[in-house]
Amino acid sequence: MMFAILTPALFLGAIASRVRIRFLVMFVILWSVLIYYPLAHIVWSSTGFLAQMGVLDFAGGTVIHINAGITALILAITLRQPYKYTHEQVKGNPLWILMGTVLLWIGWYGFNAGSALAINNQAINAFVTTTISACTGLVTWMFLEMHFKNKTTLSGICTGSICGLVGITPGTGYVTIFGSFIIGIISAIGSFYFMNYLKYKLNLNDYLDIFGCHGVSGIIGSICVGLFATKSVDKSVINNGLFYGGGLKQLGLQLFGVIFTIIFVSIVGVVIVTVLKKVLSNDISIEPDELNMI
Repeated sequence: MMFAILTPALFLGAIASRVRIRFLVMFVILWSVLIYYPLAHIVWSSTGFLAQMGVLDFAGGTVIHINAGITALILAITLRQPYKYTHEQVKGNPLWILMGTVLLWIGWYGFNAGSALAINNQAINAFVTTTISACTGLVTWMFLEMHFKNKTTLSGICTGSICGLVGITPGTGYVTIFGSFIIGIISAIGSFYFMNYLKYKLNLNDYLDIFGCHGVSGIIGSICVGLFATKSVDKSVINNGLFYGGGLKQLGLQLFGVIFTIIFVSIVGVVIVTVLKKVLSNDISIEPDELNMI
């Protein structure tokens, strides 16, 4: 239930000021019942078909991060016309950004290591790999900013660390320290490209880059489980990843799990938004001068 409460908090930032509270409440209720709970069962329950196939998701790469990212993408596309971006950056409050990132980072240890449900070797491995991936994501983002923008920013390196945390989430209990190192780098690179270039080409009005951070890094991290998962970390792993002699089987399973999650969330999410737009048509597309009336 904790994850079920946390996940909507990830995607709601994508629609800040776009809808009134009634639309928001109804969407979260329907989303939880029709998307989150079925997906959690499919991926994590012993009777879920993805779990029975062998798709691995230790702490929520598909159920939480890809789910939230795709949901944010759907909401950003369907609830308002695309925003014509300029590359002008609006500065945030550095102190609040840093404090928020520190709190997230600390909480992520409970999110990832706590998913082991015991104080054991898997929890310790999850703690260490979470730290490594977050650090490599941070450093990678810093170097990318230095290379492409000739400067580095606090908000940038904080974003890089979050991307590293997201990327390692699905495999934190299955991969080695080396695997987490590479996952942090790849996650930061993928999210950096989307958030700084592809988003502008698509005119995607995702206020807090929910898809760019959680969606992109979640997809990358989930796929990377098929590359770096190893029985030496967790004996419950049936197929080693590609780089540990397991061939393409686990990689194929992870790709299938990612594709299924994207399709499932997209279809049901669009249906929910379409129905609510018909029923609650007056609660969407709020103009700036209407905000004080909410």
